[in-house]
Amino acid sequence: MENKKLVCLIILFAINLLNYMDRFTIAGVLNDVIKFYNIDDKMAGFLQTVFIIFFMLFAPICGCLGDRFNRKIIILIGEIVWVLAVFASSFIPQNHFASFVILRGIVGIGEASYAVVAPLF
Repeated sequence: MENKKLVCLIILFAINLLNYMDRFTIAGVLNDVIKFYNIDDKMAGFLQTVFIIFFMLFAPICGCLGDRFNRKIIILIGEIVWVLAVFASSFIPQNHFASFVILRGIVGIGEASYAVVAPLF
């Protein structure tokens, strides 16, 4: 039984580490994003704003879902959404900045599902 708890802790720790790394990656590469999409500082700041807004809107929803359904499933679905959105955002061409912004919002949804449900384990 202790082995299962340790494995669960390691998995949750790894996911949380990756979530926070992804959350702050945009700040580290912001100058490159500005150059790639040819945007101004206001639009660059909008990227993180969209992420936070989606995160804030979906955190209570995911919390309610975590109270009503299997939390492992909520985490799994949220992490799949997160991974797919991060992966897809890697392939957004220069002339589709709006798609990149939308995907950052979807990343916020995926991270919200983990952030509010995983601490309950």
